[in-house]
Amino acid sequence: MRSSSPGRFRTFRRNEYRSAGIRVFPLVYGDAATRVWMAIAAFVLVVVSLLLVPFGFGGILYSSVAAIVGTAFLMLVLWGACLDGGRAWAGKVFRLSVVHLTLLFVALLISAHPHQRIAPPSAAEPLVARRLH
Repeated sequence: MRSSSPGRFRTFRRNEYRSAGIRVFPLVYGDAATRVWMAIAAFVLVVVSLLLVPFGFGGILYSSVAAIVGTAFLMLVLWGACLDGGRAWAGKVFRLSVVHLTLLFVALLISAHPHQRIAPPSAAEPLVARRLH
């Protein structure tokens, strides 16, 4: 968190979580550890989203969206994690993560390979010998 921000904004949610007994990562491990884990999680998210392509789960559209938006997301997280971005940065990371995941799912849906249709069985074919086309 930025030291120039007023104390009431820095501790507003922390005090609520603390008084409710909810253990959130920043309360337990601190801001620096939280930023490190955010960077690690963002990196893993980008790598895993790109690993879907070699396994045939996404096409060119998906791989392009995963690479471009994933890189932008990772750069934003790394920028704020290294420079102590504060609350404004955390809000941007949250908003971009929602956009990032939405675009990934839409691109995956659009570029997914259509499933083969199952041909209806002919009347002469016995139940056990049915084949899928």
